[in-house]
Amino acid sequence: KSVVSVNVAAHVSTGRTFPDGATCKVGNVLICNVEDGEADTTVPRLKANGADLENVLMFSTVPDGKGGERLLDLPGDIPMLEELMVEHDVRLLILDPVMTMLGADVNKDQDARKALSPLKDVAERTGAAVILIRHLNKSVGLRAIQRGGGNMGLIGVARAGLFFAAHPDDEDMNVVASHKANLAPPPPSLAYQIVNSEVHDAPRIEWRGAVDYTADSLASGPQSSEDR
Repeated sequence: KSVVSVNVAAHVSTGRTFPDGATCKVGNVLICNVEDGEADTTVPRLKANGADLENVLMFSTVPDGKGGERLLDLPGDIPMLEELMVEHDVRLLILDPVMTMLGADVNKDQDARKALSPLKDVAERTGAAVILIRHLNKSVGLRAIQRGGGNMGLIGVARAGLFFAAHPDDEDMNVVASHKANLAPPPPSLAYQIVNSEVHDAPRIEWRGAVDYTADSLASGPQSSEDR
């Protein structure tokens, strides 16, 4: 998920056409990643995926007011986040993983919605797209929309949701499929391969085109070819 989000950031930073053929205007990207190091992981990945680093801003912590650093807190730090987005005319914001940034109880629907609804408002005011990344829970067999960590309120606030899984028939491939699309028809499921860039010694994404797998079929595990 993180490598794909970096690939999307690279597309936005350079204005390259998206993998499904959609056009893309060049814009600034803001990435908050609290799991991967900027210098040894995120920057090499951006370079490997062809990003224009002049159009990418990154941070992992914010000042705690006591001379130290702390993790971003949602919704408490949203005003600061919006100010940064407006200052740099950010077109895409990536929070990875969002679960570590939520100050509320993410297992309670109301708390989850209260934490993320202000962020949705920021997206509407600024016109920026926001990508929130979370890990899967361990409840194999549920529908794809139920497999995300935390409460259903998290995906409830989002306007679109994507599910990532290994390709059922090709161990070298992965698939990203839509499980929620409120504002447009669901996009096609796309296969992709993670390959290593020898120049940058970091993974990059190679897109392999549309496939027939749905998010729910990927979430449910092995099936017959007819079921898939």
